[in-house]
Amino acid sequence: MNTETIIKGFRKITWRFSMYQVFCDTIAMAAYSLANGLEFNPHVADSPEERREWWKKNNRRAYKRELAYLECAKRYTKQELNAIAEIIAELFVLLSEPVRGGAFSDYLGDIYMQLEMGNKYSGQFFTPFCVSRLMAEINAVFVPNEEVLTVSDPCVGAGGMLLALANVFKNKGINYASQMLAFGVDIDIKCVHMTYLQLSWAGIPAIIYHGNTLTQEMWDAWETPAYMFNYLHFKSTLQKMRGVDKSQIAIKPAIGPAFVFGG
Repeated sequence: MNTETIIKGFRKITWRFSMYQVFCDTIAMAAYSLANGLEFNPHVADSPEERREWWKKNNRRAYKRELAYLECAKRYTKQELNAIAEIIAELFVLLSEPVRGGAFSDYLGDIYMQLEMGNKYSGQFFTPFCVSRLMAEINAVFVPNEEVLTVSDPCVGAGGMLLALANVFKNKGINYASQMLAFGVDIDIKCVHMTYLQLSWAGIPAIIYHGNTLTQEMWDAWETPAYMFNYLHFKSTLQKMRGVDKSQIAIKPAIGPAFVFGG
């Protein structure tokens, strides 16, 4: 599996919509499906209507994501949705390469740029992974001997720099799946979805915030499976970050450089 195959898949279903629309909808539907698949629901084996009704009453976040998924899906025909499902399956195979001992890379950022969707007006161009890896190597020359290394990217984009840092940790013999806890923030929900998928399928514990780093407004949080399944392992680190104020529920990542180390 490679990015060229996935790009060809995108091009096959863009005769009715722009490439940007199809890309954003595909990534969004994949993110909503993954996130809601991790949410508790007693009606998981029942009809989608019963599941949605339970979420409506008991889990507003999952309910809103379910509605957002349906809003994306209704734009497409059954044939187009099948083609999108194939793309998502191919993305899973590609993005989960690190879990199987394969290479790390900012695959979604690369696909985004190859599809020529970089936004010159907002300056949204994703950093080539070779540059991200160089920056990670420079910042990770001296890694403290901590049980959990917390890292933060306040303008996370597609998650390339966090992926590069996990790559550097792996090369240093550090188990990023248990010793790295990543935080990312982006004001663009598309970037949040891209980072969430890339870090989730690479097995990286992380919380990705849809928010504004400059104003510290945080609207939503996306927890990767590796974080959720190992929450108790990271609990003491989270409490330390929250400080003594137990009433503070949400962690607001500090404004700062791309990589901030500390337990």
